[in-house]
Amino acid sequence: MRTPKAQPSPEEIAKAVKLLEARLSIADDQLAKHSYLAEYVFTLADTQLGQMLHRYYDIEISQADLENLSAYYQWFCAPSALSKLGHVFQKTRARLQVDRLNGKDDQWIQIET
Repeated sequence: MRTPKAQPSPEEIAKAVKLLEARLSIADDQLAKHSYLAEYVFTLADTQLGQMLHRYYDIEISQADLENLSAYYQWFCAPSALSKLGHVFQKTRARLQVDRLNGKDDQWIQIET
């Protein structure tokens, strides 16, 4: 939650962080059982979570102890993860192009990483 520096509301920020951490605990539980949010397949949800975690861990607040999420974020920030993500996106793009040529625009694509 962004607030103007001249008018910070610690109560509102604390409330928003508590709500966010309740949602993050769901992801933490999922990552305790699986490598990615969608079990063993890296999906767009993982990229969104990684982006959100970057903001979460970058702001100066006390963060909840979410061990699995913290490890996932560290993996997400590693250079090897970025090259893996690039490979996944290239495969996705190539598959989408093939599907469009075959008239299959609306099918879900599952990519093993």
